[in-house]
Amino acid sequence: MTESDTNWACFADIRDTVTDLVHGRSLDPGRCANWDTRHADLAESHSLGPWLFQQLRRNDSAGLDENILARFRKSYRNSAIGSLIHEAAIRAALPAFRSERIPVILLKGAYLGKFVYLDRALRPMCDVDLLVREEHFSRAQGLLETMGFACAASYPPGYLDVLVGTMPYSREAPVVQAVDLHRRITAMDYYRIPGASLWEDAREGTVGEHEVFFLSAEMNFVHIALHALNHGAHMRDRLDLMLMIRTLNLDWDRVISLAQTLRVSRPMYWALEELQSNWRSDVPAEVITTLRALPHHWIEDRVIRGRFLYAWRILARVGSIYGWRPRLHYLRMVLMQTKKGSGTSPGVRGRLDYLKSRFRLFSEFYHQGRPGRRAGRER
Repeated sequence: MTESDTNWACFADIRDTVTDLVHGRSLDPGRCANWDTRHADLAESHSLGPWLFQQLRRNDSAGLDENILARFRKSYRNSAIGSLIHEAAIRAALPAFRSERIPVILLKGAYLGKFVYLDRALRPMCDVDLLVREEHFSRAQGLLETMGFACAASYPPGYLDVLVGTMPYSREAPVVQAVDLHRRITAMDYYRIPGASLWEDAREGTVGEHEVFFLSAEMNFVHIALHALNHGAHMRDRLDLMLMIRTLNLDWDRVISLAQTLRVSRPMYWALEELQSNWRSDVPAEVITTLRALPHHWIEDRVIRGRFLYAWRILARVGSIYGWRPRLHYLRMVLMQTKKGSGTSPGVRGRLDYLKSRFRLFSEFYHQGRPGRRAGRER
C-alpha cells in the first residue's frame, strides 16, 4: 500500500467514525483498534481531537489506544484554554464597541461553540470573527488598534476595498489573541454576501452580560457551508454542518430561499451533495434536488470544483471589479509584484520568487479536495 493509499485509509476511518458518532450509531467492538499515530496526527490536523476525546473517552469497546486518547485529552485541554483566551478577547472588545455605538455580530466558532457544540472547548478556534456594518468598518479598525491589536495583513497602494472583506488583527495580552474583522462574507473569490443582508438577518443575544448579535440558524448554516467549500476537505467543517443539521431544527425552505436570494445556491448544492454522498448525512433529498435545479453561472462549478481553481478564482475576483482600468491595475499588482511584503504574499523578494510562490499556490489548489472527490467515486 502506498503512502497516499495509507493516508486515504486513515482519512476514511476517521470520517466514517465521526459520521457514526454524529448520528448516534453504536460503534462496532474494536472499531478504533487499528488507529495509530497517523490517525491521531490526521485527526488533530483537522481539529477533531477535542470532540473525539469527548465521544470516545467512555467508549472502551471501540478499542482506541490509551496513548491516542491521551493525545485527544491534551487537545481538549488546550482547546479549553484557547476558548478562554478567545472569550476574554470577546469580553474585552464588546464593551469597547458598544461605547462607540458599533454593533457586532459574532460569526463561526463563537456561534458554533455556544449553540451547536454546547461546549466551546469541543470546537477549537484560531481567532474570533466579528462582523460590523460597512459604515462602521474603518472606526472598528481604529478601535481595535487603540486596544492594542495590530493588523496582520498589508496591501499595496490602490488595492480595492471590494476585494477586502476581512482584516486580521492580533495582540499579545499576555498571550496572542486574534480577531478577524469582517464587513461582509466572502468565499472562493466569487461569492460575496453583503453586510446589509447579514444585518437584516441579525438576532439579539448575549455573551455573559454583554449584548451582541448572532445570525439566524439558517444564515449561519449557509455561511458555514460556504466556509467548508472554501477550505477544501477539512473534516471539522463537515462536522460543523452535520451537527447543525442534527441540533438546530433548520427550516429547509428558508435555507433554499436564502441560497437563492444571496446567489449562493450552487455552492450550497455542492456542499449538501457532498454531505449526503460522502458523510451519509440526513439532508432531505428534495432540498438537494431543488438546489441542483436552480440556475447558475457557467463559471461557478469551475470556481467550486474545477481542476484549475486558482486561475478560475483570479478570474472571478477580476469580475467583481468595475471598469477595465481598475481590473488591469489589479492584475498588474497580482502578477507583477516585486517588493518584499507587497500584497498578500509577505516575504517575496523578487519577481521570480513571486512567480514561484504563485506556482506553489496553484499546485495547492490543483490538488485541493481530492479526498472528497475520491470518496465520491468509491462510495
